[in-house]
Amino acid sequence: KQRYNEPIIQLKATKIIHDKEKEIVEYKNAYFEFSGQPFFYLPYFSHPSPTVKRKSGFLTPSYFRNVYLGDTFVIPYYYVIDDHHDITLKPRFHTHRNPLLFIQHRKNFFNGEIKNELSNTYSKTGNHQELLGHIESYGKFELKNNTNLRYQIYRTTDRHFLHAYKLNYEDVLESKINIEKFNNNNYYSFSSYNFQDLRPLVNNKETPVIFPRVNINLNSDFKYNSFNNSSDIEVLNLQREDGVKMQKLFFSHTLKYPLLSKEGSIYEIGAHLNTGIYKINNYDNPISGIFKEDYYKYKFFPQVTFQFSKPLYKQTRKSKQILE
Repeated sequence: KQRYNEPIIQLKATKIIHDKEKEIVEYKNAYFEFSGQPFFYLPYFSHPSPTVKRKSGFLTPSYFRNVYLGDTFVIPYYYVIDDHHDITLKPRFHTHRNPLLFIQHRKNFFNGEIKNELSNTYSKTGNHQELLGHIESYGKFELKNNTNLRYQIYRTTDRHFLHAYKLNYEDVLESKINIEKFNNNNYYSFSSYNFQDLRPLVNNKETPVIFPRVNINLNSDFKYNSFNNSSDIEVLNLQREDGVKMQKLFFSHTLKYPLLSKEGSIYEIGAHLNTGIYKINNYDNPISGIFKEDYYKYKFFPQVTFQFSKPLYKQTRKSKQILE
């Protein structure tokens, strides 16, 4: 009786050669076993040495089938450019459609990274040929002086392309760029957004474009028995070809005066102001039914607050208790 059960999947061969110079492991008369039973034979098989972190070469092919594409074969090839840079080519061959080239690209930098995906094919209808494809690019970088940059580009040539070719389909493709900066207690952000809606009943001319959106958060150093200030500012411009457009200016300021007593009680008096100004173009009021080409709206909300806090503390041999 065997002491141990056979592995679920294992590889055996009559001869195994580990070439350390070429950094490759070669198998002769190799066969795969499933629970101790051979099920696939190869006269020759090889793979990179375990000492190799990344090596160029063909990856495992794949196959799938559907009505639109027919039989689809994917033969990926991985190419190492350097220690921080590589490309994966994934040509796809369809029996019912033209071949498609799919590329994945990755690169690491000292202060960031980028990842890209590209696809391209031709669709022929009668005498008409149409170029189809998509791009998805993502990057993030840490710049000088506590400044970060992030971007994303996600676009396709056709509303049905990603779904028809079984790629990473999403209802809405989002492209954006964001630059943010941290400076002591303060935060600054500049961003922009663009959307491509792939849903069949949505008019892309009504899809919004946001450029720019500015966020600023300013804070003084927190001190007891002194005034503390905090401000939030937001500027936003939302545009679209058809439909409602909007510009927004929002300002919020908080002034607090915390008092710390000798016995640990905290008394805090606060004054708060929230105000917003909105300009809306092409506004069709759903209640009154009146259309306004230019419509302005103001919000003004002041507040005064008082807060009292007193922590009660008790310590025993087994526990500490704090009630606030």
